[in-house]
Amino acid sequence: MTKPLRLEILICAPNGCADARVLLDALAGVDLADKTITILEFGPNCTQTNNSELPAEKVEHRHFEEFGDIGMRQQSFLTSQANWMAYLEDHALPDTDFFSELGAYLNQEFPADAMTFYSKNGTPNSVGSRAVYNWVWGESEVSLFPSKPAPVCSAFLVNREAAVAEINRRGGVLQKGELEMLIIPELIRQDQQSISHRIAVLHFEDVNFVTAIQAVASNGRVTGNLEKDLLPRKGWLKHMLRRYFLRSARIRKVGKYNFIDSISLEIMAISGFIGVLIGRYFGIGKAELELAHAHPVVKK
Repeated sequence: MTKPLRLEILICAPNGCADARVLLDALAGVDLADKTITILEFGPNCTQTNNSELPAEKVEHRHFEEFGDIGMRQQSFLTSQANWMAYLEDHALPDTDFFSELGAYLNQEFPADAMTFYSKNGTPNSVGSRAVYNWVWGESEVSLFPSKPAPVCSAFLVNREAAVAEINRRGGVLQKGELEMLIIPELIRQDQQSISHRIAVLHFEDVNFVTAIQAVASNGRVTGNLEKDLLPRKGWLKHMLRRYFLRSARIRKVGKYNFIDSISLEIMAISGFIGVLIGRYFGIGKAELELAHAHPVVKK
């Protein structure tokens, strides 16, 4: 396979581009010859923040009238002209060798049509951040390096043509949340030939424990509201119980956790489960706005 063309790096920054400042600084040293950067942000929050070392023609600030990562990813996927799309959150920093490893991955003979990234904990001293980190990233934790990271679909790479084919197979209309919850995991499951690379991002979300609980509950509420239309009603509750309460057990099997982190995992499970029930039966409410409170405040 030849070197991939038209790789679009999409940064989800609903709070505005100012929250992506650290990530933009990291991208200033990247060769952008075959890449572009698109910042996805809630329009009123845009401050036109950029890095002076980044070519202006390579960076687009795309404004949305709706607040929330999932809607932004849906709309940006539908309109992108890129061959490959790499989605990052504004608080997920690429490792120093992220793009060289990504290039090596895409240039292998049989790259997967989608992949998620390993994560490094950038806030080890914050219990709240560790709670979110361990729960959200789970088996993708970088020190464990499983053969393939479990789908964590806020940071992922996807081949647009393959994703469109999967969307068409499912009916031809990309629903909100379907890209992260159904398409990406299915493309990863289909891959049997690619060689896993240690492609990692740094997670630097520094929040207290109460905020962490609220964030996981809000995320669960968003998920529950979306999955009402994406998952069948039959067996749904059993599926949720397995997702939230067996997951913490699986996470503990692949890593050593102290007492506080172990308790935190269980609290995250309870918070997520309650959130998903509320989202399914009472709607999304202000969950996306509440989730944004867990994003780090970037100071410079």
